Amino acid sequence: MLTQLARLSIETDGRYASDSELDFIEDYCETLETRINTYEKIRDTAVEIIPRMEVEKKKADPTLFQLAGKDVTERCQSDLKRGLRYAATAVLFSDLDYLRENPLLWYRTIVHSFGFDRDVDKTYAIFPAVVKDYLNEEEMALMSSVFQVYRSVLK
Repeated sequence: MLTQLARLSIETDGRYASDSELDFIEDYCETLETRINTYEKIRDTAVEIIPRMEVEKKKADPTLFQLAGKDVTERCQSDLKRGLRYAATAVLFSDLDYLRENPLLWYRTIVHSFGFDRDVDKTYAIFPAVVKDYLNEEEMALMSSVFQVYRSVLK
């Protein structure tokens, strides 16, 4: 939304926006309540989601919390918290472009340089399965699009 608003501001400099150029604002307003609810639910249950993610990741592959023989559980938890917060914020602001172009671009560099590709792929395959227990279908649909962006950008 914020990226689209900035783009609209630039594109309509010196003129009024057309109805079709304003459609994304109407679409956003129609889903605003769901976006706020999704954000609040994720924010309020993150302390439950992160430990569940850790358990599910360890079930999927106990070595996901190991790097060069060292336990990196604390680092992984920090990444999970940050990733979940970015996801919730992207839903709230309906701004997948910002997510793609800023935090995920930076994170992809880290992932590839440290060889975390396998970890990220498993993490963002597991995330939706855990998060769906905290959201209704409509809210989960919004989060699913964010998780798809995560997986595609971080490959």
